[in-house]
Formats: sequence, structure tokens, C-alpha cells
Amino acid sequence: FDEVLALQREDTYRRRDATLRSDADATLAELKEVASGVVRDIFEANWEGKQEQLVPKLSAFFPGIELTAAQLSGGDRAAAEAQAATAAAATLDGKLASLEATRAGLGVESARYLRLLQTDNLWKAHMKAMNFVKDFAGLKVYAQEDPLNVYREEGLKLYDDMQSALRRNTIYSFMMYEPKAGAAAE
Repeated sequence: FDEVLALQREDTYRRRDATLRSDADATLAELKEVASGVVRDIFEANWEGKQEQLVPKLSAFFPGIELTAAQLSGGDRAAAEAQAATAAAATLDGKLASLEATRAGLGVESARYLRLLQTDNLWKAHMKAMNFVKDFAGLKVYAQEDPLNVYREEGLKLYDDMQSALRRNTIYSFMMYEPKAGAAAE
């Protein structure tokens, strides 16, 4: 059981360390990659049968995104997703420019800080969830299932869910971030 959590811990700490030590260009590249991942997640969850929800969902994460339902309608998911990713990137660039206008370097600092904050909070919640899975997996012996396999499978699903939540939370908190007037001048 410890090996499963240790691998997840190593991966999380490696990613966290990379965020912590990244320069401005790497931080911005990571933020854009995360934004693209959020768009991909939204399309994955809403393309089949719920296309009318694409623009409202995208707008929730990228306020002011310049996109209409008509632009995303049709049968070509890849083209619609690429168009949405481009519009999301433009919205993200606008937010970065707004933060940089407030104070030089604020966009990069806030992106890094919010990514680290979300990583730490989600990792703590993930460890608690893994303890519940360990207890649950132990009970699977009665169903003649291998507890370690149950723990691995559930742990992987929870870890993937954590990575998805990290993308969503990072973008959402970054796009909603509004610096206080006094703090911006510091």
C-alpha cells in the first residue's frame, strides 16, 4: 500500500518543485498548458449530448471569453476544441496583462502561488481519501478481491481526479484573482 502512495507523492513533489523553481517563461508556459487542459476537460465532459453547455462552462473558467455556441456547433470536435483553446488563451493573456499592469511580475507570482496553494490543498485531501480507500480495500477480502489491486485502481482514479481538479482550481483561482489595491503597490 505504501508503494502506491509513495509513487504518487514523488510525482506530486516533483511537479511542485518544478513549479516552485520555474522561471517566468516556464510558469507562463505551464499556466497556458493548464488552461488548455481545462478546455480539453470541458470538451471531454460536455461534447456528447451537452454541447449547449460548452460556452457557459468555458465562461465560468474564462470570464469574458469571446466565443459563441454557434462557433462551437457542428460535428468537428477537434476544430471546436482548438477554437475554444485559442479563445481561452486570449482571455488568459488579457488577465496576465491586467495583473502586469497592476504591478510588474504580479501575473507570474500569482500564477505560481495559486498553483502551489492548490497543489498543497489537493494533496492533503488526496492523502485523506487514500486512507479511506485503504480501509475500503481491506474489506474487499470478503468479496474475494485482492485488496492491493483495489487500492491501486482506486488510488490511480483518485490521483487522476486530483490532477484534473488541480487544473480546474488553478485556472479558476487565477482568473478570479483580484489583487487588493494596497497589495498591488508593494
